[in-house]
Amino acid sequence: MNKRSRFLLIATFSLAGVGLFIQIITAPYLAHRILAIALLLLGLDQTRMALVDLDNIAAVRTTNSETPALKHFERITWSTIGFELIGFYIAGIPLNHPLLNHHILLNHPWLAWGGGIVLFSQVWFNLLAGVQLDPNSNTPIQPFGIIDRAIVLLADCLGLGLIMSYANNIQPLVTAIGLAGMVGLYGLIKYGSTIKQFLIHSLNPSKS
Repeated sequence: MNKRSRFLLIATFSLAGVGLFIQIITAPYLAHRILAIALLLLGLDQTRMALVDLDNIAAVRTTNSETPALKHFERITWSTIGFELIGFYIAGIPLNHPLLNHHILLNHPWLAWGGGIVLFSQVWFNLLAGVQLDPNSNTPIQPFGIIDRAIVLLADCLGLGLIMSYANNIQPLVTAIGLAGMVGLYGLIKYGSTIKQFLIHSLNPSKS
């Protein structure tokens, strides 16, 4: 990706994040705020993953431009990004937005429905991607199907179930905490070593 494309993608995700951040501050209920925090953190991760996937596609394309698997992966990646953005923008709609006074979404907790679309996008990607890309490998396009993604798919489906429970007002505080816990655990597993190294270098700059 070129710098302009990266900037546009980051800006597009960031605008949705602003709406979620406002809800974290202004939402009247604790469950709403916790869910908004979880979705904001998920949005940060998905912004990064979108950049990584698109960078990998661009790198692999230099030698595999006609590979059907790469073209399929690119279509699934872009469609996933589309679903994510729709979900994050719906979730980020301010509670008092004047355009929503008579909107059907007022009858539902659209923060949760937007989050549901985001989590659906993860199920969509992991069901259909079929491969993973590693531009630095001798085999840059590697088979990686549903069985390989089973644990991630299970977690995605569990998260989707929690957020749909929230949308239907089933123990909203419990489900919001559960989803936030899942996002936190996911982040700890994924970025724990990076955070640890950052803290080590911050506390011991002379050893970096």
